[in-house]
Amino acid sequence: MPYPKKILAALCAALLLCALCPDRELCAQDLPALARDNAVSSGTLPNGIRYYLVQNAAGFGVSDIALVRRNATDFPKDFRMDSVWRFKGDFPSRNRLAPGPDGHVSREGDALVISLRNVPMAHNPALADSVLLYMMALVERTSDERNSADNVIIMAGDFNVADVTAKLNTLSMMVPAGKSAGNGEAYAWQESPGRNYVTGRSRDGRACARLEFRAPRLPAKSMETAIPVVAEEMALELGELMKSRLEAALKRAGVRYSDIRSVFRSSADGPSDEIHSIEIVTTDEDLLKVACVLAAEVDHASSGDFSLEEYSSVMSALTAGFERNMQLNPGRTNEEWVRLCISACLYGAGIPTGSECVSLVSRRQVEPARKLESFNSYAGAVMTMDHDLKLSCLFAGQPAFDHSVLKEAVDACIPEVDVLPEVKPFSVDSLPGEGLKSKSSMKSEPLSGGTLLTYPGGLRVIYRKMNTGGLLHYRFTLPGGTAMLKLPENVTSDMVSEIFSSMGMLGMSATRADRFFMANGLQMKREITPSAIRISGTSGGKDLALVARALSAVANESDSLDAEDVRYRLGGRHAVDVAPEFIRELDSWLHQRFLACGSALLVLAGEMEPLDVQKELNLYMSRFHYPATRLKETAVKAAGPPLEIAVRTVPGARAAAMIEAEVSCPATLDNLFAGIACRMALEDEIAELSPLYARADSRLDLGGDRLRLSVYVTGEQNALTGEEMAAVAGQAMERLAKGSVDGKRMEIYKARIGKMLASLQARPEYWLEAITLRYLDGKDFSTTAAERVKALAPAAVSGIFSEIKPASRAETYYKPAK
Repeated sequence: MPYPKKILAALCAALLLCALCPDRELCAQDLPALARDNAVSSGTLPNGIRYYLVQNAAGFGVSDIALVRRNATDFPKDFRMDSVWRFKGDFPSRNRLAPGPDGHVSREGDALVISLRNVPMAHNPALADSVLLYMMALVERTSDERNSADNVIIMAGDFNVADVTAKLNTLSMMVPAGKSAGNGEAYAWQESPGRNYVTGRSRDGRACARLEFRAPRLPAKSMETAIPVVAEEMALELGELMKSRLEAALKRAGVRYSDIRSVFRSSADGPSDEIHSIEIVTTDEDLLKVACVLAAEVDHASSGDFSLEEYSSVMSALTAGFERNMQLNPGRTNEEWVRLCISACLYGAGIPTGSECVSLVSRRQVEPARKLESFNSYAGAVMTMDHDLKLSCLFAGQPAFDHSVLKEAVDACIPEVDVLPEVKPFSVDSLPGEGLKSKSSMKSEPLSGGTLLTYPGGLRVIYRKMNTGGLLHYRFTLPGGTAMLKLPENVTSDMVSEIFSSMGMLGMSATRADRFFMANGLQMKREITPSAIRISGTSGGKDLALVARALSAVANESDSLDAEDVRYRLGGRHAVDVAPEFIRELDSWLHQRFLACGSALLVLAGEMEPLDVQKELNLYMSRFHYPATRLKETAVKAAGPPLEIAVRTVPGARAAAMIEAEVSCPATLDNLFAGIACRMALEDEIAELSPLYARADSRLDLGGDRLRLSVYVTGEQNALTGEEMAAVAGQAMERLAKGSVDGKRMEIYKARIGKMLASLQARPEYWLEAITLRYLDGKDFSTTAAERVKALAPAAVSGIFSEIKPASRAETYYKPAK
């Protein structure tokens, strides 16, 4: 079956609006390919091996490498790196070459993918040469004279493309030339008439109702055109609109739920069908009710009747979000580049620039009403309820009913669709307006080279004028965080921060409020650390009034927490039971904290003139509450004993372990950089001990006195349990405590940290952090940063790991669901 004509017609209609395709029939046949991103260099070696090379400075000294063997159906599924004869089987572990999430070797349809992560090619030339030789030996191992051309080498990271290309050409002489074995087994679409109802146990241990719609893959000739880009954008819009409708419908039905997810698996994501899925996480008791609401709302939406108000509210937020993310993160990670190149070589996907994708998505010159017409056609074509659909009820425990009960209930409820509530358009008029005009003193600020404004209530504003790409960056910090609270045993600081970020305001849910802000050009992140409450983000280059009004809304217009609602949602996400009394206590504490904004600091970075900043802010600063006496401006120190060990076992899709370790240490610049080195060393040490995927993180609460190290460990093809993976991570920490990092490794870490630092110092976010630390905590984390990186020694890493006590670790094991 060809790609559904209704869906393709809707996508082409969207492209007509972009002026990319003046003829709808031509669009389906001969739409030109999008230009490939210039960062990608590709070619064919003399022996027929293809390669994709991406020089990515954001790799900060490391590279990700993959060897893709197409048409690998003749290789066993348990093929492993240690079967390569040319090198000892421990070559990856001896050189601490980390695997990907699925291990060093994984399958992708008929293809075999061998991957290496975080290879320090820029700082270890000898290892770089050995790895290239190793990859060519892998080609030799997986090839013969007939099909060496079925191998593709992909590299993305911090290396010289010309040098690597020359070395690959030389090394290719060790593998005889050959032709491709062909395209392997051809894709065949299998239509599934009617609806498929399924009940069973969930893989991640949480009850959920899920609807999946299947469609054939895009035609191969369309993969490098604009059609896949527009298809992903419309699928995302459809998912967000359905989440909005389902939130309202579940609330009207009085049904509990903890999360709504929408996922689109496109033709570029794998070898199988395209799949749209909508999933609602709930309880076993409410599962049937949730499934009925989900089916009824999707059936109603399949008529393609989304209103202009609904569509505009979501579309404007998503478009602004795409553009904002592009401005903030113009580059791609090594992992993202490798994924794009794998999609290109296996599925014929294009690799357009990020800016071109954003341009296609935004289509700002087109009226929303015209976009809505093509979108409704797309929604109606995708969400047909009469074929290629699967509705699943997946239980956390034992299934309470079978698929026949599910079918009977859904068939009965589908005709009974509630009338959709009216969707009010977003408007900044609901935000607090101007207050009494304030006066502020103004003087130069030496640390940032900017301007310091001080208001009578005590609140201070520091503005640094710099090139920010047309954005205004802000950070509002109110001293006093979770260290001031007595947390229950099963509640962590991160969970408290999540509760804060889920608070609604202005009568809107947190999700709707986030869309409201983003639709009006404002990005906002709300969090609580042990030492402070922080609100940060970006806005349009000169839209300072919107920033001030939004901050005032958080401080004054946040809704009170619904104890039972938060308790359930948090429990559904973390598998813990938070006492309603604590939630009410937290709610009261947050409102009290925002009555004391005299100790707060607002840091801004943008391209406005300082006098214009002062003039604008003077209109809004009286909106904040100031106590009669100003709070002492000192950091709140973390109190109490280290985090008690709390081991939990949670069902999941794969065996994995999450470990968080805390260590008390002075909040100094040396420990900040040592924490980053600890993260790198921990990933390396785990790679040496076991072929496990490990991703470590380090956070130093600079307003307090604790360093938190966290590591996630997994391996899809590894036979270890979650407990055994946690034991590997623990063994790595013990070895690091005893000084397993030598001078050579530390030099590599220092070089990588130095590159990160140089990149950060050109970004506004760095200055917001440095200024906040200086004025609220009295710490200078900027003027001697480069010197402190150079002074790092191996003892800094071993010193931190030696301070981690068993009682300061929290561990979670994920076991595959039965």
